[in-house]
Amino acid sequence: TVVGLTTVLEKKAVDPVDRDLLSPKAAASAPADWIAELLAEPAEREPLARAVLLARRQGDGSSLLLAPADLAGYERVVSAVRQRGDLAAHWYVRPAPPTGPLHLAAMVEVWPADLRDLATAAAVARDYQQPSAPIVEVGRLRTDAPGDLDGDGFAEATGCWTLQPDGQVLRLRWPAGQLRFWPMLEIAGIGSKACWAYLDGQIIRPIEKRPDGDAVFVVPEILSRSALLEVTVEK
Repeated sequence: TVVGLTTVLEKKAVDPVDRDLLSPKAAASAPADWIAELLAEPAEREPLARAVLLARRQGDGSSLLLAPADLAGYERVVSAVRQRGDLAAHWYVRPAPPTGPLHLAAMVEVWPADLRDLATAAAVARDYQQPSAPIVEVGRLRTDAPGDLDGDGFAEATGCWTLQPDGQVLRLRWPAGQLRFWPMLEIAGIGSKACWAYLDGQIIRPIEKRPDGDAVFVVPEILSRSALLEVTVEK
């Protein structure tokens, strides 16, 4: 089943793993210029969905959630199903900028087969598109990380909050409210030093060290409550 979070797009059996739909030559049952026809201006536009959920009808296999980082500038979603109904493709469409490069980021979430409801999908998409920043008490949010498209400390390209400790300490709080799905944090500026992370006093493992010395870890919890996170850096 293929659905948008604000409107039904199609109801077809979909296998999002197959890629040959994106090649007109591979779709022998469709005309060679079918992609160009699909991208032509429609007579009527459907509401722009926050995200597109591709959920299998059967219980086996995974589902996919696609969410652009920023809906601004996008005009519509195009969905195409091959004539025999076995493959589908989906595009978020936006015009090319008049000058300069086009910077884009999106989240593709792989879900277990039993997770299909739209309320959860909408919450996951919102957490990526409109992330709620933590309150940093010691240290600072880094707004210059690669892939941070809007300079808010959350790198849309990697899905990470980028933070830097003050000396050996980083302390932040998440207020209660918006659902936060397994927040990922990158601790920058610590070089080759080790660090340890704690959520409400409980140690978080594992912590990955990147070649540039930054440390990355995932909070192993869906947060809606108030939570304290502390990072201690080796002296």
